Amino acid sequence: MKLLFVSISMPNMANNQGGLYADLLKELSLLGCRITIIAPSIEDGFSGIRNEGEIRVLRVPLKPFIGNIPFFIKGVRIIQMSKKYLRAYNRHLEKEDFDVVMMATPPSSLVDVVKSIKKKSGASFYLILRDIHPECLNRRIIPERFMNRMDVYDECKKPYGVNFLVEKLLYYKSQSLYKISDWIGCMSPENQQYLKKIAPYVSDSANVLLPNWYKGREVSDRNNDDLREKYNLKGKFIAIFGGTIGEAQAVWNIASLAKHNLDKKDVVFLVVGRGVKKKVLEDIARQDSISNLRFIEYMPREDYERILELADVGLISIDEKYTVPTCPSKIIGYMALAKPVIAMFNKGNDFGCFYIDKPGCGLYSIDLDYETMYDNFDRLYQDAALRKKMGVSGYQYYKENLTAEAIAKTIIKQIQIG
Repeated sequence: MKLLFVSISMPNMANNQGGLYADLLKELSLLGCRITIIAPSIEDGFSGIRNEGEIRVLRVPLKPFIGNIPFFIKGVRIIQMSKKYLRAYNRHLEKEDFDVVMMATPPSSLVDVVKSIKKKSGASFYLILRDIHPECLNRRIIPERFMNRMDVYDECKKPYGVNFLVEKLLYYKSQSLYKISDWIGCMSPENQQYLKKIAPYVSDSANVLLPNWYKGREVSDRNNDDLREKYNLKGKFIAIFGGTIGEAQAVWNIASLAKHNLDKKDVVFLVVGRGVKKKVLEDIARQDSISNLRFIEYMPREDYERILELADVGLISIDEKYTVPTCPSKIIGYMALAKPVIAMFNKGNDFGCFYIDKPGCGLYSIDLDYETMYDNFDRLYQDAALRKKMGVSGYQYYKENLTAEAIAKTIIKQIQIG
């Protein structure tokens, strides 16, 4: 099968840097797929087509659009991306036939690229649906009963919304993307139901289940005492919150949980990563003297994975104002290292029953239920046997169902059946 993957970001495939989609594409390649990727140029500045390891990549020079860039400029550059991708495709790949074109959301703005490639190559289209735009940009109002809580920070009360014209454009692009999809891979059963609601014309055969996945360091017996010394974690019970710290992550949950546990002198809440809401969390920690919150913006990937090995629990937080089912992929990384999970997320979301109850890997609370959140932390803090049991259960479930190899096999099976 010849597969063309359209991406807004991809590391050098010749290196072992990893990444959600890089890992998946490498597994698809090992299973016999001939992979070509269209992606932006990377640090070496190369543009054009080349082999990176066993995978062919068409690199397209683009201006930066990820990170701390004004919203308008980011939008313009993403729109320009479509024209540049099509120009590069027409120059290097137009005469080739592909069996399947694959793309992940976001962004939906690349729909014109996919449409053109489908038409010219006769390929089918597999959409990996991760962010559902514009619906995920709209948030519900927090119930009044929560507004009097002393531990709910002002940041969580701020209204959300999106420019009317931007919303209409995103809606049009997303609906166009769904209409041309032969398969739409949804993260959970509730995601599949949500897709039915917003795109009822999508057939049941096209609406398929595609959970998140992970490939990286797994459980090991490696001695990490040097890392405890390096990051001043000796004798500490570590609750880790790693990855992107953005709008979706509800940083007030992490702050409230840390503040509630200030009396436990051996507990540290380790925040590793960066994002637009990291400063908000740092400001909360400083203003409320939450001394058990520690921040590390960057560390080598090997150190991060070893820190995960050291951690006692992994934390997941989703903004309770979300109106869509949301399933952070970081939970799979916690499972792969046999770490129990404490999660806080929005109501109407099956993240708990699908990614936590089913594997038996942790505890969760819904909709700013802080009492349950505190109780969940106390249970795992006090019960080492329960932590081990949940960690092992999650690891076993991961090995059987959520590795990059398992998900690659799922995709191939779905395409063959379709």
